[in-house]
Amino acid sequence: MLFIIIFGTLSFAIGESGWLQMGSMTPVHVIMFPAAILVGIVGGILGAAFSLLNMRIVKKRARLINNVRRPAARKFLRMLEPVVIMVSLQ
Repeated sequence: MLFIIIFGTLSFAIGESGWLQMGSMTPVHVIMFPAAILVGIVGGILGAAFSLLNMRIVKKRARLINNVRRPAARKFLRMLEPVVIMVSLQ
């Protein structure tokens, strides 16, 4: 059984062996490779920036909550935190 996918000017075929084979029916545009590399680089930078920002926020939040002396107040603050975030995002 031969299954062929034609996406724009790029064609793929899955042959009898199950391996993906690129067809030579239409040429692949060279411009899509640098664009894909650029998207990968930008995505990696944005992902690293998000992780760094998230780690800083978590550390500051933990420091703020752990500075509360009374355990009941600390529990209340932990319970109140998601409510404040939910209300602020609406």
